[in-house]
Amino acid sequence: MGTSLFELYLAVQLFTSLREKLPETEVEGEESPLQNAYLWFAGAVNRWLDIACYKAMHRIKRAIELDQARQVHTFVNHSSSAVDTVAVFYQIKTFWKQLSWPDAISSYGFVTKVLDDITRSATFYVAQMHRHLKACGYFCAARPFSFTQELCLIHPLPNELGFETVFSAMEEQLGSQGTIQCRMTLQNVIDQAIEDMEHGISDMVDGSVAQMLPQVHSYLSQLTQPHCRLVPADNIISYLDTNLMLLYPRLHPLNLRRVLESIWVQVLKTVVDNTTRYSKKETEYFATISSLVNALVEFINGDDKGLAMDAIHTDTYKKFVHWVNIYKCDPERLIAMYYARKYDLQEELDESLHGKLSTKAFFVDNVLRVEVLNARGIRPSDPDTCDAYVKVQILPETLAPNMEKVQTKVQKKTIFPLFDEVFEFSVDRERLVARDCHLLFTVKDHHTLVESELLGEAVLPLARLQNVAYSQARHVDQQLLSLMPVRMRAEQQEIFRALVDKSSWSPVAAEFVRKLNKRLRRDSANPGGPTSTISRRLFRS
Repeated sequence: MGTSLFELYLAVQLFTSLREKLPETEVEGEESPLQNAYLWFAGAVNRWLDIACYKAMHRIKRAIELDQARQVHTFVNHSSSAVDTVAVFYQIKTFWKQLSWPDAISSYGFVTKVLDDITRSATFYVAQMHRHLKACGYFCAARPFSFTQELCLIHPLPNELGFETVFSAMEEQLGSQGTIQCRMTLQNVIDQAIEDMEHGISDMVDGSVAQMLPQVHSYLSQLTQPHCRLVPADNIISYLDTNLMLLYPRLHPLNLRRVLESIWVQVLKTVVDNTTRYSKKETEYFATISSLVNALVEFINGDDKGLAMDAIHTDTYKKFVHWVNIYKCDPERLIAMYYARKYDLQEELDESLHGKLSTKAFFVDNVLRVEVLNARGIRPSDPDTCDAYVKVQILPETLAPNMEKVQTKVQKKTIFPLFDEVFEFSVDRERLVARDCHLLFTVKDHHTLVESELLGEAVLPLARLQNVAYSQARHVDQQLLSLMPVRMRAEQQEIFRALVDKSSWSPVAAEFVRKLNKRLRRDSANPGGPTSTISRRLFRS
């Protein structure tokens, strides 16, 4: 019935159009009795569109059942069902053009219906194709798989369905505000359809890539074995390359990018999960992981022919690379980094709540000369009985094992102690500077019967010290150092956690963690300064 009625509509439409070809003298002043004949069929249009949508979905379903998920032709990166689906959409569009509804304003509802039919059919196709591929075993890594391109009719539909003609007529009658709202409504329909299709395609891609992960996990497990270095990394790259060589000629470029992105996200997550599980491994393990990640980046990017660097440098990637770069350092290097971070924080302070320490330090060839001059503004728990002194040492201690710890004399009952003491150390200047060693100054309040109270500490990188002759020593500038509590900031905590993990196999890390925990305990117990929840938490851990 619907088809016959539509044929009648086309016949009336043709008959009406013939009037336009008659001479004007014959039709002048006479109104055609069929001028508004299209209104007779207004109630049937929605029914016709429902029939078109039903037939479209039926044909799509049948096309998918017959689809063998292969390219139709070497020049067309689509399977047979994709080609058939696009043909179905063209038939709906052709039906609309044949309808050629004369009244632009009343056609808005019909245009919306046509657009809805096409977008529903598109999302239906993606969902059915997903089920079909799953039933055919195409989420198995052992065989090649292919995906259809997203249905590219969606974007040009506004032009091809004559939206602008409709909007122009509506603007004349309803004004610009009403027209804007109609535009937004139709655009939302298009955007939602594209989002649904993108989601469906991503599910298919992710499902297939997930089949590769057990093998990747197996290769990563080899990295945890003793004496294993870069061979598993080469195996992972070779395995991924083999799979992509199967996919590359079968995929539309847009879907190839989707596959690369899915591979990168899922493989990176697998690497992250495996690596963090072995956070107590030795330094060489993390150096190997770092090399693996760098190789994966080069492989996925493919000299800018694959996934763009912007897509590769996700937040997960950045955080993981930062974490690995810390864990691949040896304990001595981490200790140096810990105090380098502390020095940076120390330099950022405009005013120190714990006071300042005035020093002068410099090299005379392989002699390190340290002058402890004075302190000001220190905050002991009892200012009236403060007996201040300063301890000086070189860190990491393992790089200066023969260096004795020295300290100044106690300056009694003052919060502005004047020390004016000089200490000299025989050192290997180039070695200590190259390894980023630091001077650590610890200011304490001396107690006789109980443990001395920690008032603050300051660090000074040896790399920042001048190398001068003795005759030029008086020209060296003083260093006014801000005293800080022992407790850690976020920048230091991540380094400390790495040292805690390495303490299971490194005596250097274990000793540093033990001593730092002891100092954190003292710092938290100091009532003269603000209480540190971070210190207490780290100490308990």
